Amino acid sequence: MKYFNKTVLSLSAISIATLFNIQTAQATSAYTGTAEVKITITGIHNQSNPGKIYSDDIQYFGYNELDDFSDSVITPVIGGNVTASFPTDTLPDEFSPLPLPIDYRFAQSMEINGTVSNGDIESYYLFSSLLAFESNSLDNYKIDYTVNYSLSAITSGVSTATTSITGDNIGLPEDDLGGYIEAGTDSDLFSYNVTKELSLFLASEETVELYSELVFTGEAFATAAPVPLPGAVWLFLAGLLALPKFKKK
Repeated sequence: MKYFNKTVLSLSAISIATLFNIQTAQATSAYTGTAEVKITITGIHNQSNPGKIYSDDIQYFGYNELDDFSDSVITPVIGGNVTASFPTDTLPDEFSPLPLPIDYRFAQSMEINGTVSNGDIESYYLFSSLLAFESNSLDNYKIDYTVNYSLSAITSGVSTATTSITGDNIGLPEDDLGGYIEAGTDSDLFSYNVTKELSLFLASEETVELYSELVFTGEAFATAAPVPLPGAVWLFLAGLLALPKFKKK
């Protein structure tokens, strides 16, 4: 009988420990934001002397720049991470002859990914770029170009996540393009894509700038959620409670 009682007590202790240890499962919340801007020069026309090759008459410079306040704050109980990727800046930092052939392409992009388990993340990234043209000639030029930009925002997870990404001042000075998308909870996916054909006019000894700005904000919250015990465990516990009654009989 003593052995029987010890066995019952041991099994009861194990069952109670199981009850307290298998109560929670980790929640995960995640977001992704992407943006890309492409500027492609499709034609350069000398309006003062038609047919004249521009040679070194037109020069350019530019930059890609991440704002100093761009960062993520992660306060995880279990774990979390953010990865951000941006293009390598290949533009000259001072005016240089515009390279041939005419189909010169300039692109900037950003991608932000954040994941958190039982914690939270707050992200803010501001990425800007400048592409400038300068005329060293007495002639006037017309530059044709296309602007394509795409934005996408995705959220997923069992807790909550929100993200937004915007493109502002894209394609200046001829046209003020922009876009905004926001994804909320419940595994939302939003995307936006547009292409426009534009022109800029570069007068004698003038400088014209094309400026674009991408802003990403994201938040993710995840909290461990209780998980109910399987029915078999409850039946096992009920059986243990009934054993002493059978013993008395």
